[in-house]
Amino acid sequence: MKMQDVLTKVQGKPITVEDVVNLLKINGTFRNTIYQLIEIEVINLHARARGISYTDEELEAISEEKRRMMGLGSAVAFNTYCRMNGVRQEHWKNAIVSELLKRKLKTVMVGPKEVDAFFQQNRDNLKMACLARIVVKTREEAESIKNRVSKEEADFSTLARQYSLENTSRIAGGYLGCYKKGSLPPEIDKAIFSSTAKSVVGPFSQNGYWSVYRIEEIMQAEISDVLRSQIIDKIFNQWLSTEVQNAKSG
Repeated sequence: MKMQDVLTKVQGKPITVEDVVNLLKINGTFRNTIYQLIEIEVINLHARARGISYTDEELEAISEEKRRMMGLGSAVAFNTYCRMNGVRQEHWKNAIVSELLKRKLKTVMVGPKEVDAFFQQNRDNLKMACLARIVVKTREEAESIKNRVSKEEADFSTLARQYSLENTSRIAGGYLGCYKKGSLPPEIDKAIFSSTAKSVVGPFSQNGYWSVYRIEEIMQAEISDVLRSQIIDKIFNQWLSTEVQNAKSG
């Protein structure tokens, strides 16, 4: 297919391959598309190098999964989708093969040893803090609330219901939920994760208001199936990104 090949026409005006490429560039998706194509080739290359294979049953299972996710469960819906988008059977199969090889390659590249090592090295950064917050107009109000709670003159949740301007958390006594380390603004994140449970930290300037936080609980990271899966994805994606960059520069 050449850049000047006509894909369709609108009232006689041709839309060419070049028009599509230019639109992808304007929309900022051209480079990402190129990256995805390089990623596919890198996955296929490493899969072949490691002798990774698959069965027809595995391929069919992935295909059915992808079709369900796209709302193409029936043969009619799938065939209509392919026809309307110009997707040939070999295109679909190639995409499914790449997805299957990626999953298999991930299990080869990242095993229990790598997951456990990553967890131990990053355990401190995987902590979570359960927090409550009071938001007021001035720094003086925030300091006063912090002092009253610190001196045990008043209960944090009671003060939150009385004074907090944050409607969504006020009714719950200021309770916000639990947050991963690194997910809060840097100043607040540092103060919270360098303190202990039941501490009150702040005040902090946030969006024109002032806030104080009570640390309800600091949760130490424990390995779980969900966290293990997240770690596997992180390790593999970091490795794959490096391999793609090497392939681009090679």
